[in-house]
Amino acid sequence: MSTLEVALFLQQDNISDYPYREGVQDCRWFSRALRERAFEQDMLIYIVELKTLDGGGHMLNFVNLSDKGVVFIEPQTDEMMFGEQQLIDAFRYILDDFAIVYHEYDWGWSKLSEGRR
Repeated sequence: MSTLEVALFLQQDNISDYPYREGVQDCRWFSRALRERAFEQDMLIYIVELKTLDGGGHMLNFVNLSDKGVVFIEPQTDEMMFGEQQLIDAFRYILDDFAIVYHEYDWGWSKLSEGRR
């Protein structure tokens, strides 16, 4: 899957148009909804969590692109962040020390990386 294919998918998809509602339509809902919409179009977009030491965090999506490697997608805004460093830079002022936990399909595997302020 290329950057252009993902960008076109995000442009046509309307998940980011939904309002955020704490505990109902939150980051978990957005990331799972985007993953399901992608699967409906035979696209493999996965879930990634940013987990903090205090139990907080954030959930978004990622895909491994054929032309640019790993890109992270904020499903609430459709922002694309290329590579772990861009992801860490985007969230380092919002979250304290965090781990990046990659999930494939239905929580079948995970890989940990660390992001620090």
